[in-house]
Amino acid sequence: MKKPTVNANYDLVIVGGGASGLLLADQLMTDPFYSGHRILIIEKEEKTVNDRTWCFWEIGEGPYDDLLCATWDEAEVKSVQGDMAFSMTPYRYKKLRSAYFYTAIHQKIKAATNVELLRDEVLDLRDLDSHVAVVLGDKEITAKKVFNSVRDLSVIKGNATYPLLQQHFIGWFVKTKEPVFNTRRVTLMDFSVPQKGNTRFMYLLPQSANRALLEYTLFSAEVLEPREYEEAIKQYLSQLGVTEYEVVEKEAGNIPMSSYPFHKANTGNMMYIGTAGGWTKPSTGYTFYRALRRASALAAFLKSDQDLRKFKGTSRFDLYDRIFLEVLYQHNERGAELFGRLFQKNKPEQIFKFLDDQTRPLEELRIIATMPQWLFLKHLLRIVGKVLSGASH
Repeated sequence: MKKPTVNANYDLVIVGGGASGLLLADQLMTDPFYSGHRILIIEKEEKTVNDRTWCFWEIGEGPYDDLLCATWDEAEVKSVQGDMAFSMTPYRYKKLRSAYFYTAIHQKIKAATNVELLRDEVLDLRDLDSHVAVVLGDKEITAKKVFNSVRDLSVIKGNATYPLLQQHFIGWFVKTKEPVFNTRRVTLMDFSVPQKGNTRFMYLLPQSANRALLEYTLFSAEVLEPREYEEAIKQYLSQLGVTEYEVVEKEAGNIPMSSYPFHKANTGNMMYIGTAGGWTKPSTGYTFYRALRRASALAAFLKSDQDLRKFKGTSRFDLYDRIFLEVLYQHNERGAELFGRLFQKNKPEQIFKFLDDQTRPLEELRIIATMPQWLFLKHLLRIVGKVLSGASH
């Protein structure tokens, strides 16, 4: 049955002006196909400050290279298997602070004649088949398609089928009196910190010889008291021989790591995007570059005017992430060992390619073979049991 036509206020509405919402908006503004579409971004807060630091690896030049505040060609991982320093080639590790990104995209929005930014809060969204009703504080508007990056993630808490790990951290931007940091190399994971039954590591991004961001990070089910993160950073600085330093700025975050099928809540005309839509890589927590790729694919998909539920399809990488999260959830104390094995026994280029969901099956089998095979097989069977049990109800 053909949908009745409705003269909607907007063709496309994006709810939320964070990374995923603005990445999608940028893709739409860049593509001449959408120049005749009325596009609205709704964000209740004014995004102008550095509330996020996004890092990602990328081959060659990227669309936001002019906004980067640092890049690195070398990286290291320190674990029980030993310290591994390596070249990132053909990748580069890139650091982007959110204020630069917000400002750049907001400027594009102001210059676009078909795009608006509205400061308001969305109270309700209703897919009425022919269009979507968007309920705001004092009015209601309509849209042909809505993309929502705002969602109550309590749906994934306490879910036995899809266990939730949290990537939680506190970071200090420090300035030291003496030059102590290797500016050529980023420390992706330093597991030399006490594990205390969890997966804990220090993440270090050097800005200069005496400036760096240090984040004490956990992949675990429960968060800590703020003082525990900060005490760990102090101890780590002491181990580096740093006694005199200034904390210039602080940041904190908590990224949900879950293989929950977020896309099942999508409708024909409404889609969740960003972390709310499962765009975060479940096994690592990396979001920005993955969201960029999803936004690009979504902008291409929308040209076909299909049911939005057809955009998301499961892949073998979803299964890999789910198995790894299951293992890490049940054996959280083994995280340092597992990540150590990953980097010790595989070429860095293959690891980054695998984590970007870009490898071929044979390459994936070689990487999987470097993990404790019986442990992963046991949890694969556990997942299969959950799937079969769910199918029988």
